[in-house]
Amino acid sequence: MYADTNRKSLDPDNTHFSQVLFHQGCPLLASDLNEHGAAFNYYLRQFITDFVGKRWKTNGSFEISIENGNLKISKGHFYIHGILCVNEYDCLYAPQDKLSGQPLFPTPEWADLNNKFPDTCAVYLECWERHVNSIQKPVIKEIALGGIETASRLEIVWQVRVLTLDLAKNLLANNGPLKNNQKLLDNFENVLNETKKDSPCKDVQNLLDVFDSADPKLRVHYAKETENSFDSCSMAPDSNYRGLENQLYRVEIHHSGVVESNKHPSFKWSRENGSVVFRILNVSEYAKENEFTVDLETIGPDNRYGLCVNNWVELTSDEIEFGQKELSLAKIMSIDPMLGRLTLRTNTKENFLDCNLLRRWDQKDLNTNPTGTIDIRESNDNKYDTWIPLEYGIVIQFDLSRIYHKGDYWVFSARTTIEWPTKISNGENVPDSRPKDGIKIFRAALGVIVNGAVKNNCGCIVNPICKE
Repeated sequence: MYADTNRKSLDPDNTHFSQVLFHQGCPLLASDLNEHGAAFNYYLRQFITDFVGKRWKTNGSFEISIENGNLKISKGHFYIHGILCVNEYDCLYAPQDKLSGQPLFPTPEWADLNNKFPDTCAVYLECWERHVNSIQKPVIKEIALGGIETASRLEIVWQVRVLTLDLAKNLLANNGPLKNNQKLLDNFENVLNETKKDSPCKDVQNLLDVFDSADPKLRVHYAKETENSFDSCSMAPDSNYRGLENQLYRVEIHHSGVVESNKHPSFKWSRENGSVVFRILNVSEYAKENEFTVDLETIGPDNRYGLCVNNWVELTSDEIEFGQKELSLAKIMSIDPMLGRLTLRTNTKENFLDCNLLRRWDQKDLNTNPTGTIDIRESNDNKYDTWIPLEYGIVIQFDLSRIYHKGDYWVFSARTTIEWPTKISNGENVPDSRPKDGIKIFRAALGVIVNGAVKNNCGCIVNPICKE
């Protein structure tokens, strides 16, 4: 959630708050309002899941069929972990024109499929929530107040995706040792070969359920940068957060992978929760030395919410986001404030021509790699040199043997200290390892296609009690 809020306060795993009570004469904070809505969503979705199930649909919804070598998806409602996915019209998996395809295309596997729908595969639904602002959704602007953005939104999004045997092997390989899931993969292969005819939908769902089985964990702490350990006896008295302002920090994965692989994962960070964004009006072609220019609607009001030379920025669009493309960040080389024009440089040439949003990140050149991000290193050691410094004494550490996906993120507040949960270990109070705050992705099997024919439509069907 890219929003400049006070903090992220709802924690249903450790507290069971059901309502926020506003007190007479006390200030009204954005975090209180956000927690109120988040608590309502949590209990509503938990009720739907407990009462009906984790994955179900209304009659006739999200049925799959083959049409002219493409996959047709029927309109309707599908609930995954209590989240309502709405398909407003019958659509195709891969668009043949601007109106025929599913709303959030391309899917990440489309390039691997060579832009052609496969004859034999499984089909599944994937959903999550993403943060959107008035650049992406202009309807958010309040016209009566001069078209300003008073708040942003969380949007439920979904994609119907395809899973072939080769794609399954790659996904499992990116989620840990393949041998740990070999039986699941063998069952899936037998389903596609029609040698296993019982419970094909269950076999597909079992495979989908292990894709995020080794999600990353993070610890956050603060320390004097010259200290060698986090032993409470050796901490300096002034070892605390040394920033001048309250901040909501965000650590987000940019490049996917595992640390031990050739595809090394990396992250980026922001002291404003990644909320400093700008509308792109135009992107030029690359000029000399991997440089190009970007024209913006505005360059921001000040240094805190604006842009400066040497900032690292991300250029993105819905197509990049939904296709999960991992492009390099760009570095600001110069700014023309009169024209609202930036000169940017990247290490490798990327296709940014269709990007419509620019987001600022705050990592420093001292730690960055050529793509503008910071390589992840993992450790469970409390020695200072095993932690990764951000700024003002803030340091972070990733747990060992984890798998990182683009978009995974954590947020934490910085006040006079860092708001991060702790635990008792060996008699000491140390930072706890916490799973990611998002993006939480949920998946449900929709069906199996063999040799161009639909063999199974999956999904529990629930009919309404009353039909009038």
